[in-house]
Amino acid sequence: MNNYLQCFLLEDLDIKVHSMLPSLGRKEVDNILQEYGEVIINDNICNQSYHFDALAIDAIFSKTSPTIH
Repeated sequence: MNNYLQCFLLEDLDIKVHSMLPSLGRKEVDNILQEYGEVIINDNICNQSYHFDALAIDAIFSKTSPTIH
């Protein structure tokens, strides 16, 4: 199966990306924001990049329960 077809068939990819960020913890994500100004997640299989600024991060974390490490 080629990469394009794999990416097309992946269901709820955005949900997976959005759920991955809280798994890092708010402190770690805030450190990335402070250092780089945004959080970028690269999906090398689908050749897709997801960019999140501080407002997007706030929205993602406001929809999730606290992460326990």
